[in-house]
Amino acid sequence: MPDIITTGAAKSPVGLKLYGQDSAGNPGYFSGIGSFRRTTPLKIATFGDSIANAGSCQPSSNQDVSKVTATTWVSGTIVYSLPREKYALDSFYPMAHLVFSGGVTGEGTTQMLARDTAVASITRRAIKDLIDSGPDVCILSAGSINDLLSVTAGNSASTIATVLANHIEIVNRLTTCGVVIVDLGILGYSGVGATDLAATRAAIVSLNASYAALESQYPNYHFANLTDVLRDDTGAFITGISPDGTHPGYYAQHLLAEQIGNILDHVFGPSIGYRYRGANYVSNALITNVSSGLGVGFSVETSAATRSGTAIEIIDGKRFNTMTITNTAANGYCSITMPFDPSAAASGLTAALGIVSGDIVGFEFDAILQPASQFTFNSQARVDIRANTGAGRVVIDRLSGAAVVPATQIIEHIIFPPIVFGVEQANLDQLNSRFSLAVFAAEANAVYKLGIGNPRVVKLNQALVNL
Repeated sequence: MPDIITTGAAKSPVGLKLYGQDSAGNPGYFSGIGSFRRTTPLKIATFGDSIANAGSCQPSSNQDVSKVTATTWVSGTIVYSLPREKYALDSFYPMAHLVFSGGVTGEGTTQMLARDTAVASITRRAIKDLIDSGPDVCILSAGSINDLLSVTAGNSASTIATVLANHIEIVNRLTTCGVVIVDLGILGYSGVGATDLAATRAAIVSLNASYAALESQYPNYHFANLTDVLRDDTGAFITGISPDGTHPGYYAQHLLAEQIGNILDHVFGPSIGYRYRGANYVSNALITNVSSGLGVGFSVETSAATRSGTAIEIIDGKRFNTMTITNTAANGYCSITMPFDPSAAASGLTAALGIVSGDIVGFEFDAILQPASQFTFNSQARVDIRANTGAGRVVIDRLSGAAVVPATQIIEHIIFPPIVFGVEQANLDQLNSRFSLAVFAAEANAVYKLGIGNPRVVKLNQALVNL
């Protein structure tokens, strides 16, 4: 029996405010919330500028983004990506299913509205297209900072008035069709592209105040107040932002997703635990079979880094297989791999899935990252499915780009969209198909704890995912 270490619950970062706090800081909206929970899918759409561009998890010919569909499995590599710094809501709300990614880089509110009169296409991303995807919730990033980069003291009032009018029109179109809105407002700005930085930040503060006031007019509209979470009261970013000073980085998206999750808890009931219900094909999912501290069936690879202290830990009520990674040179990495078996003969970490064409499978697992000190890193959570012939390969990535992570404990629930298998088990590689978690740390002296828990591989056994 391995040693098990139990530690206290993870603490929310200083300054994080729960949605619905009163003036005394009491989370009044959360009284009695434990009496119900969300166990059915909640369809999520995003709309706005680049911050709303959540990535792609479907081929360009397929408009059903409720699942990953791979139509060709034996003619090279197909890669789908849902970057973590663009979308991390399912870490805090597992039943959140992304069904529409409606962000267009560089657009302001005028261009967003114009999408509805443009010629229909798979890439148009108009409000009509969003509504046609049937979402329950729209995460709105239609402030927009792109409208404010040319603001000066002389044109500020007219620009603010135009942006606010456009924003209200976007809200009207969404609420007319019954979509619940979670409005992120304008996250903040610390970049170098503004004509007048002070005027741009003042406009951000003014517009966010006007967006927040819309809550009293629309019952299905909720404003995520991110002051003291991502930005200060001047509109400047304070934590976790990407190097360009414009977009959320990995840690900022983590905080942002937690805030959105708090709102959804209140409106729809909390989503707790995992997403995919049913039989878990991972035979050592609870990591009760352990050798030298490492769960049997898992494997660990390091480069320019060493691993130590591998153990089973109970952290924040969850069971993790953790290890301490110490870089021995710059850009060291650690990868924890969980092989799965798509064939009818069990091997590796999972029982035999016995895949037939059309089977839909869900993958998810818990992850923990705890740096000893702040450092720059990339991460990659991946499902990697390989065929036996034609070098066929389908990869689904939940990536994060280069980001600075503070010395704090980060626990995430990594979820991959449902995957439709387009081939039979005989054509799949049971030795090299896998899902994994990897961290690449830039600093030569980086030290961090990394761990995984509750890996799940669930065959959904239905022709269509029931969303």
